[in-house]
Amino acid sequence: MLIFCDKNEKLISELKEIKAVIDINYYCEDILNIKKKYPNAKIATASNPSFIAGGGLDKILSAKYPEEWKLAKESRFTNNLFFILSIDNNLKSNYKIIQRALALVFAYCKKKDIILTGIGTGIGGLDIMEFTHIFIEIFNSADMRDANMCGADMRGADMRGANMSGADMRGADMRGADMRDADMSGANMRDADMSGADMRGTDMRGANMCDADMCGADMRGADMRGADMSGTNMRGADMCDADMCGTNMRGTNMRGTDMCGADMRGADMRDADMSDANMSGVIGIPTSEQFISKFEKIKAGIIVYKAINNTEYDKNKKWVIKEDEIISENVNFNLNNDCGCGINFGTKEYVIEKYPTSDIWECLIEWDWLADVIVPYNTDGKARCAKLKLLKKINKK
Repeated sequence: MLIFCDKNEKLISELKEIKAVIDINYYCEDILNIKKKYPNAKIATASNPSFIAGGGLDKILSAKYPEEWKLAKESRFTNNLFFILSIDNNLKSNYKIIQRALALVFAYCKKKDIILTGIGTGIGGLDIMEFTHIFIEIFNSADMRDANMCGADMRGADMRGANMSGADMRGADMRGADMRDADMSGANMRDADMSGADMRGTDMRGANMCDADMCGADMRGADMRGADMSGTNMRGADMCDADMCGTNMRGTNMRGTDMCGADMRGADMRDADMSDANMSGVIGIPTSEQFISKFEKIKAGIIVYKAINNTEYDKNKKWVIKEDEIISENVNFNLNNDCGCGINFGTKEYVIEKYPTSDIWECLIEWDWLADVIVPYNTDGKARCAKLKLLKKINKK
């Protein structure tokens, strides 16, 4: 519950008119008297980044709770205090500072009783009307769009249904947070720690989650279309029925994730580690059958094409490159590796376009050799095999 306490009668009167999304009790009294009525409640401070209690509310609180003040750190709870910032190092307040502070209050007041005052309107010089505007945005409609929550400690926070679209949450600690049905579309969550977070039904379209830790997060039914999740740790996460169309998942750790029923059409999964992942019912993963259907079938097998010389890798020195020779190689069976050891091949159109200066060979993969053909999850047009037969060079170089 939120307990709002301030000696400004006009402010109290205006705030009482809003239809808040949480329980709020209002008092026009001294804050320490209100603390006596709610002995277990935490008083939200009105601090500067250095937590120097030179005046105002902080001077009162630091004198009342000197030992607790020694532990001052943004988002930290002590027995009686909840530390938040309301002014900058120049003792001035502004919209962004108060938006961040009230967002933190919102994040925890459903779990703890917090006593809040009109922070920033005293020493900070924030206009009462602007404070009222921010208060209404957050507590009337959970609107925290474009908030600066960079590096914020939001462990275990309750942000259900909040609008955090476009918010800067880089490096934020949201371990175990409840973000169900929140709108985090376009948010920057790079390097954030969301391990164990509940993000069921969360809208993360177009969000930047590069290198974030989402280990064990519950993202069932989440919308992550077009999000950048490259390098993200999603080990053991639950992503059943999530929409991941067009998501960048290059290099993502998805070991042991449950992706049952997820839609991954157009997702870039190059170099993603999907070991032990449950891919049952996943939509959009190209199958080997679909890939092989592109090639001509003859009695002996399928006709494929291979580029030799002037490619990314030198050919095996043991290969004899001439008609009717069979070349072989150990093959990397990891479907997550777009490029791995083996004999790479593709369609005629793909190989000619990809390797215009190479020797292009028409080749045969015999039916029995298809067992060693690997089509990567995120193939750009090539696959690899353990053995193929060189039939003829189709270009003159």
